[in-house]
Amino acid sequence: MPPSPDFSDHIVPGEGAPDAPLMLVGEQPGDQEDQLRRPFVGPAGQVLDRCLAEAGIDRERVFLTNAVKRFKFTPRGKRRLHSKPNAGDIRHYR
Repeated sequence: MPPSPDFSDHIVPGEGAPDAPLMLVGEQPGDQEDQLRRPFVGPAGQVLDRCLAEAGIDRERVFLTNAVKRFKFTPRGKRRLHSKPNAGDIRHYR
């Protein structure tokens, strides 16, 4: 099943050591993650970085990924507004 038309053309793969002791899974990449093709680098990633630092966890020891690998959005002028993935989107990327 191909992605719906409101997905970007970028895939945002997971990153981190495959044998990392901790794996964090987000719903889907955001606009900044889509542009940089890296997970958790936008505003939520900044919050995550602060939380990891407070917990004494090195981000390099965490595998970060998303259930859906593409940024699903609704175009609004020059902005791309996040759209929630549906069950079919999640199944496709599983």
